[in-house]
Amino acid sequence: MNIIIIDTETGGLSHEGTALTSIGALALRLEGNRLLPLEGDEKIREFEVAIRPDPSLRLEDAALKVQGLTREEVMEGKGRLREAEALCRLRGWLDEANFISGEWPIWAHNAEFDRNHLGAAIRRLSPRPLREFTEICGRDSTWACTRYEAQNAVALRCMERPKGDGGDIKPGFSLDALCHHFGISRESRQGGHGALVDAKLCARVLAKLVSAGGRI
Repeated sequence: MNIIIIDTETGGLSHEGTALTSIGALALRLEGNRLLPLEGDEKIREFEVAIRPDPSLRLEDAALKVQGLTREEVMEGKGRLREAEALCRLRGWLDEANFISGEWPIWAHNAEFDRNHLGAAIRRLSPRPLREFTEICGRDSTWACTRYEAQNAVALRCMERPKGDGGDIKPGFSLDALCHHFGISRESRQGGHGALVDAKLCARVLAKLVSAGGRI
């Protein structure tokens, strides 16, 4: 089975009227209880794009702080694409990976959050591109959530406050808490949350859940 893992970084929690600041994704295949790189050209295995949002969209300082970014970096940084172009790049990458909606599950940590933010951004496009994106956020798209799977597989073992080097992590099923629970290094997050960085951490959590016999 082939799968996609997606993460979005945004300007706030509410999806309506909130900016996307970056999108990261991985294309992987599931064989038995192992997650492996997708066969083929390496360029289709990873996707990342930084976004320069429209000034009319919400961009909260608290959200930027979590990402290790300033407002100036997001609005004026080199290499950042307009939201519409970024979404079209994502659509093109999925096409290159031969993504098949309904057959390839899209995984995310807090999948509802990412799906809602992508859906809101897609609705900001004109009607024609909207139809082209139904495979990602339409009724027939198949999303799955590592947080939900962990709640079933890990039960209450992440609910106690972590000890030692995990003392800064709040109890629960956040990506940080699950990484600590499974012994996954969070060093890549030291500079702030990044979409591709978090997609890779999500993949490692999913791999642990799969190897432990979790439902997929």
